[in-house]
Amino acid sequence: MRICSIQKIPQKAKLAKPVYDHKGILLLNKGIDITESITNKFKANNIYFIYIEDDISEGIEIESIIDDETKAMITFSIKNIIDNVSCGKKTNAMLPIQEIKKVENIVDTLLKNIKEKNELSYMAVELMGTDMNTYTHSVNVAILSIINSIDYGYADSMCEKIGFGALMHDIGKTRIDNHVLQKHGILSHEEFNLMKMHPTLGYKMLKSDPSISSISKSIILNHHEKLDGTGYPSGLTASQMPDFLRIVTLSDMFDAMTTDRVYRRRIPVHVALENLMADCISKLDAKIYNRFVRNVILYPPGSMVMLNEGTTAIVSEYNKLNPTRPKLRIVDSKNYSYQEEIDLMQVLNLLIEHTID
Repeated sequence: MRICSIQKIPQKAKLAKPVYDHKGILLLNKGIDITESITNKFKANNIYFIYIEDDISEGIEIESIIDDETKAMITFSIKNIIDNVSCGKKTNAMLPIQEIKKVENIVDTLLKNIKEKNELSYMAVELMGTDMNTYTHSVNVAILSIINSIDYGYADSMCEKIGFGALMHDIGKTRIDNHVLQKHGILSHEEFNLMKMHPTLGYKMLKSDPSISSISKSIILNHHEKLDGTGYPSGLTASQMPDFLRIVTLSDMFDAMTTDRVYRRRIPVHVALENLMADCISKLDAKIYNRFVRNVILYPPGSMVMLNEGTTAIVSEYNKLNPTRPKLRIVDSKNYSYQEEIDLMQVLNLLIEHTID
């Protein structure tokens, strides 16, 4: 199977993984032939990328660290929680206890699923549709934060607190008007200052609840702080930022770059990591970043790439020890026929130049 834009689905392709709608309900099951009417159904649900099975991708396995059905259910649960909180956005009421319990259950599910995997590798691929961006972002940041907290060596109890804070890190945005949150253009100075209030607003919603850890509350309040003091809302510096906060900050920035936003399209994973590496000079923790990179799949199996000499290829097998040197299937770009398989560890004159789609 491979990841494919719905604009470039070849003939005789089949759906390789189930697709879920914005309610977390199964939209289409795997194995069906993809027709024009089905493609239109994807468009109607703002779904632009899917997994397909075709001749060039036959036998390629793609397994997410959280399976698609579980992630869809979790994302829809988060949508319900955030939507319920949004209904009371004109009040200063705390997050209801029943909603807090739901968040805790979601974190437990994520932690359990992640720990069951042998490899803590994350693929930045989102297939639920752009209208779910607000909610998938929260789930993605929680998954990334838990993965890297486990890798860092934190105990399960600590990972749960970090996961809770990561999952709720943007809860303060429920107190900001939608015209600012959903604006397609550049925010004005006043709008940006309003947006920068969301960490404080989120913290105020939870600060009085004794059942929520101070670690989770710190993440909600401080996830936009930077080591050099240029972050917000308090301008904290390195000595005031514990490692768990640095993990969530990095996870938040990475997912923001690699998923679609209302004001811009996603950027490739390798470009996002390069941008974050540049921020390690002063704003981000280089040691946290180096661990983070080990846990992110740079070129996921099933993704199309362009090589330095102009050849199109599909990633057939990821190489975690050497992320830039996976195994590839060379593809005839005119008719997308499979030609040969190569291992970039053995063919050192070839390099991946960029991803396609």
